[in-house]
Amino acid sequence: MSPLRGFRFKAFTILLIILFSFISVLAAASEITGTIKDESGQIVRGVTVVLITRDGRQMSTITGEDGRFNFPNLKTDSYFIKATASGFRNAISSEINLANNENKDLELTLSIYGVNEEVVVTAENSSQLVDQTSKSLSTVSQDEISSRQEYTLAETLSTLPGVRQRSFGGPGALTSIRLRGLGNENTSILIDGLRFRDAGDIRGSAQALEDSLFNDNVQRVELLRGSGSSLYGTNAVGGVINIVPYTGVGVPSGEV
Repeated sequence: MSPLRGFRFKAFTILLIILFSFISVLAAASEITGTIKDESGQIVRGVTVVLITRDGRQMSTITGEDGRFNFPNLKTDSYFIKATASGFRNAISSEINLANNENKDLELTLSIYGVNEEVVVTAENSSQLVDQTSKSLSTVSQDEISSRQEYTLAETLSTLPGVRQRSFGGPGALTSIRLRGLGNENTSILIDGLRFRDAGDIRGSAQALEDSLFNDNVQRVELLRGSGSSLYGTNAVGGVINIVPYTGVGVPSGEV
């Protein structure tokens, strides 16, 4: 075989490989589409729609004149859709499990934003309405946690802005939770307002124990971004995570 024919054969083979790879990717590509409406059933234009993967990766788009959004060429994975628009409360879908070559069409409803009557304690170390605090604060309720089937604190925090979480393996593996790009030692974790840390860590972080923080009996999770050191000490430079559990009812009693 002459050198020229050999070169042509190799080039043709490479072209076929690329072509078949491209076809296989297109065949396996999935898609999530949807419509954003308000409570009266009217479409909402200009809504920012964010696609969030299980590991926290995000991509976004904006609804058009018809209120529609589209995320094409997706891989098999679990996703969430979050919709935000001025004057409306955020809407978050339940978990979307996408298979190969599957198209799913959703409809999300945005409710008009009013006064947020949710009470938090992390911002000022006292009960306060969310709308009354000037600090960057997010809350995740038990309803949201249940609808997204999140079993660990790391999963719950992965969809919030300013959070970087990483798990080095499956359940029980070392987990890292960081706020605003700072280290684990600069993130203070509280359970019902009380400091949670690893007594054996000279930096005062709770990293060695973060993999054991599950969402059992959790009423809500409060996330304060930015320094909370004046209230919670030097480890709160990056922010504060407060896990608020359900409380018991009735009068305490016992027998001897």
